[in-house]
Amino acid sequence: MKLNDEVIKLNCTEGAYSYAVIGRDGITLIDSSNPGKGEAIISELAANNIKPNDVKRILLTHHDVDHIGSVAFLQDKTNCDIFIHPDDYPYVMEGKKREGLKRIVSSLMKVQRPREVKKIEGNSIGDFTVIPSPGHTKGHTVYRFRNVLFLGDLVGNRDDKVIKLPSIMTWDKTALQNSIKTLPVNGVEWFCPAHGEPFKAALWNEMVKRPL
Repeated sequence: MKLNDEVIKLNCTEGAYSYAVIGRDGITLIDSSNPGKGEAIISELAANNIKPNDVKRILLTHHDVDHIGSVAFLQDKTNCDIFIHPDDYPYVMEGKKREGLKRIVSSLMKVQRPREVKKIEGNSIGDFTVIPSPGHTKGHTVYRFRNVLFLGDLVGNRDDKVIKLPSIMTWDKTALQNSIKTLPVNGVEWFCPAHGEPFKAALWNEMVKRPL
């Protein structure tokens, strides 16, 4: 599904959405969905006339399995760079154990480690603005491309209602609430969560008026 001429929601990743963004310097993927989604992602990109070598980078919102699951496969296919916040880097590249329920998920859903991941430095990567948004994980990151925000697991969308994800999966509930309240949204048209469909600014504004 194309949100506009530059942003594609990858339908094959429904349940933990990834997105493809057509920028001035090539294609950027936001997250890689669950393990085993790599071939389907490559196929859907091809259906949109995007070849593997068009993919320049993958921006990871955080370290959870349903966001990094196919990143190694995609790096092998595209030879792209991968970026993640330094606080979430150890879970991807150093074998750091996740906490609580996430540790069980990690043991059940094995993720191949990519060849290389770069730690985010600064507040921009290519055409993207980097917005640290701790709470769901310590290093959770939102990315902005023009008038589109890629939310990761900052919030979800269920039946056209903005929701917080289960607290049992949240690193710090107070930090999460602060990240939601302080998210810079001026001029944003599309909000793109991993869980649930993309939504327009009106739905975000409605959420702000009520406590999550």
